Amino acid sequence: MNYKILIFLIFSAFALGCGDDSSQPVNANNPDEERPDPDPEEPREEEPEPQTPQIYPKFLLVNFEPARTVYSVGIALLPNVTVLDEELNPIEGAEFEVTTEPPGAARENQAGRWELLREGNVRFLVCATERNREGEAVCGTDRVLVDNSPPEITITRPLPGAQLDAVSSPMIEVLGSVAETNGDPIVLVNGEEVPVLGGTFSALVEPKFGVNHIEVAATDRINPKTTVTGVDVLWAPLYQAVEGETPAFELDPAIGLWLGQDFVDDGRPAARLPDGTETTDDLVDILNLVLLYLDLTQQIPNPVVDSGGFTLRVPSVDIGKPRVVANIVPGGIEIYLQLTDVEAQTQGGLTLEGQSLNLNGSIFATISGLIRLNISKASASAPLEVSVDEITIAVESATSQFISPEANAVFTLAQSVLRTTIEDLLVDTLNGSFIDQLPALLEDTLGGLDSALKDQSIELDLGFGTPLTLNLDAGISSITTKYRHSLHAPLQATTSIDTLRTQPSTRGVPLMQAPANPYFNSSRIQIGLRLGFLNGLLHTLWDAGILELDVVDQLPIQADEAFVSAKLQPMIIPPLEGQDGTFVVQLGQVELTISFLGKTDVYGLNLELPVDFGIVGESIQLGLEAEPEIKAWVISTERESPILTPEALIQLFKSQVFPELLAALGDGLSIPLPVPELTGLGGIAPPLGAFSIAFDLYRRIEVRNEWIVLDMTLQGTL
Repeated sequence: MNYKILIFLIFSAFALGCGDDSSQPVNANNPDEERPDPDPEEPREEEPEPQTPQIYPKFLLVNFEPARTVYSVGIALLPNVTVLDEELNPIEGAEFEVTTEPPGAARENQAGRWELLREGNVRFLVCATERNREGEAVCGTDRVLVDNSPPEITITRPLPGAQLDAVSSPMIEVLGSVAETNGDPIVLVNGEEVPVLGGTFSALVEPKFGVNHIEVAATDRINPKTTVTGVDVLWAPLYQAVEGETPAFELDPAIGLWLGQDFVDDGRPAARLPDGTETTDDLVDILNLVLLYLDLTQQIPNPVVDSGGFTLRVPSVDIGKPRVVANIVPGGIEIYLQLTDVEAQTQGGLTLEGQSLNLNGSIFATISGLIRLNISKASASAPLEVSVDEITIAVESATSQFISPEANAVFTLAQSVLRTTIEDLLVDTLNGSFIDQLPALLEDTLGGLDSALKDQSIELDLGFGTPLTLNLDAGISSITTKYRHSLHAPLQATTSIDTLRTQPSTRGVPLMQAPANPYFNSSRIQIGLRLGFLNGLLHTLWDAGILELDVVDQLPIQADEAFVSAKLQPMIIPPLEGQDGTFVVQLGQVELTISFLGKTDVYGLNLELPVDFGIVGESIQLGLEAEPEIKAWVISTERESPILTPEALIQLFKSQVFPELLAALGDGLSIPLPVPELTGLGGIAPPLGAFSIAFDLYRRIEVRNEWIVLDMTLQGTL
């Protein structure tokens, strides 16, 4: 190889590569030729810049603002869109497109917001303009619920505050309509779904005695809010009408008094306590106590005889330990008594055939008697009458222990003046001091039962409203007896208030059924309060307007007006079958009307709370201590939404209004009980002036055939 040629080529290449960039190429044919100057404006060739790698979208995040649970038609939503690349970095300025399902559910306005055009579920599908590396669309979705309002309910039957009975309404028929602009509504009546046909619904509800609350709820399956409304009606098998211009009510029987054979005589002797206190459990025990403390000596007109050679004084008489038996018999009470240890101290003398007989000594006798007393009552206004129908008192046996044996011999002669004088004296003294007092004693005992509720007045003042005075008058209307079983005395009662009626259209007092004998067979005394009597008392108060209240001062807002109106009377209902025996007080269709800033809201309330009956002194008292269970609903409003929610209204009633009602009804409903009175005992036997009677429940209060039955024990103490 020619190394010279190779070296030349290398050198030439080096010279070309290291030459001036601005120089022109050398003319190989004429290396000496002068090169022209380069044109300064001629563009230079630049090396190409490296290419930027393409960014592909991977995810798209979207939500529409403002964020709400439910939207109304016409609201414009702003899409908030973020497009992320494969590295999960936001792509600035990424463009996107929006469509809706169903189509036309929303449209874009000039501000880039999407205006909702229809109710229902709307799905926004947002897709990036650029596709991902695989050529697929990158999209995100957001769903919104469009519903202008929940369904509107109208209850056309029953009417609020209706009073229904068993004949015309064996079942409560519920009719109504539901208006809904979106979807098919679901309607529930008292929690049970009912069919909706053409926007109307119907249902049958089984009634119960008292206030029946009908709750109707509706949803359109779209709006999460459920419309709830209600109506209260009163249902009873029958009603007793009330008449006149003033609130009044009369019921017979209203109260029942049942005196069992044990009340008269339980067959057991009275007891004496270790401290010497005498106790009695029945009428016979009281009669025995009267005889024990009876001072017959004061009844003897000493000298008994002082004429014709016959003088007799009886300085003392001791009747010993008496025995009394009594039975209830047709028309009254029969009393048998026996005094087996009567001892009479005697003084005096008897001149017989010229012989003077000394009568100083003692007479020992056994006296027996049978007394039949009739008890009658012609009417509630007539007096209670107790009369002696039959009386037989005789000395069964008598012996003398005079100083003079001859006097003892004379006394043994059956027809002797001495014997007949002493026997007649003992019988007359017993008659005058005890037997003759029995009718008055029994009238005193039963008269207390008859007069306990005569001309009673109960003052009621809620503190906001007109104070009322309830007049109560009750008396025994008749007396029936069953041999050695019971004495039954129903009481007729009348309640009244001296004011004009506020509820002239009422059907009257609801009654459960025709009265039936509710009593037990083993008690000394039972008092039955007919539920209709208590509800009649409440009806009278309601008819007088006690539940028509101005409550503007009890509201937490400065309302123009606010008043409460109870469209149904307060009710006491017995325990339902299977419950623990607690009575319930009901207030139904209580309507609260509030006027505020020229617009009016009307609310409905239903209140229930347990009530206990207890004995306080000689009265039966209603105890209303528990917190009420309250239902509340909106009846109507003149504004977009009522100023009080049902929950706020419930709290308002519990904290402000209900305590006032509780104070009036709870403290006011204390009813005197018909109990025996024995105020005349001290007049028969002065030591018995301190005798007192206390009574208590023998067993818990029970409900039997529409009666609240108090099974009582009565104990006297001395």
